Amino acid sequence: MLEDSNIYVLNTWNKRKKEKEKDQGKITTGSNKLDEESSAKSIESNEPEKQSVSGITLPKRLPDQIRKLRGLLIAKRGSIKRNHKVWTVKGDQNKEYQVKFDKMKGFSCNCPDSEHRITCCKHVYAVEAFEDGSELPPKDELSSKLRELEEQHEEASKFTQNWSAYNTYQCTEKEALYKILDEICEFLPEYQQGNGRPKTPPKDSTFCSVAKVYSMLSGRRFDTDVRYLHEKGYIQSHVHYNTILNCMKSSELESWLQYLIDITGLPFVNVENIFAVDSSGFSTSVTDTWYEHKYQVKKDERIWMKCHIMAGLDSKIITAAKVTQHRVNDNIPFSDLIYRTAERFNIEEISADKAYSSKSNIELIRKLGAEPFIPFKNNLTGKSRGVSEWAEEYRKFVNNKAEFSKHFGNRNKVESVFNMMKSKFGVQLKSRDEQALINEVLCKVLCHNICVLIHEVNENNVELQPMYQYGIMDNKEGGVCASD
Repeated sequence: MLEDSNIYVLNTWNKRKKEKEKDQGKITTGSNKLDEESSAKSIESNEPEKQSVSGITLPKRLPDQIRKLRGLLIAKRGSIKRNHKVWTVKGDQNKEYQVKFDKMKGFSCNCPDSEHRITCCKHVYAVEAFEDGSELPPKDELSSKLRELEEQHEEASKFTQNWSAYNTYQCTEKEALYKILDEICEFLPEYQQGNGRPKTPPKDSTFCSVAKVYSMLSGRRFDTDVRYLHEKGYIQSHVHYNTILNCMKSSELESWLQYLIDITGLPFVNVENIFAVDSSGFSTSVTDTWYEHKYQVKKDERIWMKCHIMAGLDSKIITAAKVTQHRVNDNIPFSDLIYRTAERFNIEEISADKAYSSKSNIELIRKLGAEPFIPFKNNLTGKSRGVSEWAEEYRKFVNNKAEFSKHFGNRNKVESVFNMMKSKFGVQLKSRDEQALINEVLCKVLCHNICVLIHEVNENNVELQPMYQYGIMDNKEGGVCASD
């Protein structure tokens, strides 16, 4: 639908996407078994062969092999006590964890590894070995094999950086950002000049607002950069710093920034199909003051802004963003984020944490043809109450936890997106007005998206070829920017 609407052509992504699709496995909804074809394909293409230690078969995945060996060492030490259906397991640092057994859910542990990763931890493996009662291999053999696998895992986890390309685009990133920002700001509307003082064009005020947030300077200190932008021809006139500050308080700027964020996501329309949703806070210097009559005291609370995003997990591009006050529930902006993304992208999977576990969210994702990977809270059951998708997802979550955790593990990449934004453009917001705070966070999101484009150009040798066409973006007032 949107093949002719791409702003840029990213040719080198095709090979990576094919490799990505080859490695993915699917879960059969509403069943307790994996589809035979996808399971066999996953094992053949992505899983290492099973290994064993003195007749004990280890799992296929290397991290699970390490967990099981650590569990066998705990069982070998005998650091397990049983009380009916509850086992107390003493870990490596003498911390005690409770392992329980349920007929429906099987073994479950209260350790962070089991709760966050939704997978078998070393304490569960230890209890299974303890209950099995079979003779375990010698401690030296287990320790030797564990060291060998840990070295393999450490070697496989090493991050290889193309430092030559990294140095190039880091040294030229600012100028490249100005060029891309200058091109996408051409889509903004123009004011119809009437009588009175000439208005600053939306392109100039928006360009300066985004560039100011990118520089992390105050309005007055940024004035030197404004002079440079005017000399280079990026803006028509030298915009006064008060004009930039007033623009940051404008609700129009919010719609323009949303529009530009949509534009910068378009190059990845044919690339991204797996997404994750999350929110994170940005601190401010604004406080909310109230008087508590009960204790006759005056209290202050620091206000912070919450940024909700949906991001593509391959390129870390942000496809939709919404900024709210800190007390707003995560579920409220969820539908807006997914609808805006679905307008432009073909969504296959969506990962989110337990805060998004609701029937309305599951139903919405399934109706859009995507597969949700959202863990259920401990107090939730599979009772559908009119929502059949809820019961199906609950069975998938309970019966296929190992496979579910592989897909849900992709959600961690959205944390990397927030880390990239905050480490590069700061956590502290400089504005004080509420609308200005919203616009400042959106400027950070837009800067992140442009930096992702610059990274792809230099790191992966992607060519950015302008494909601007008249009318490719119908809604210049903001919001969803893709048209059929």
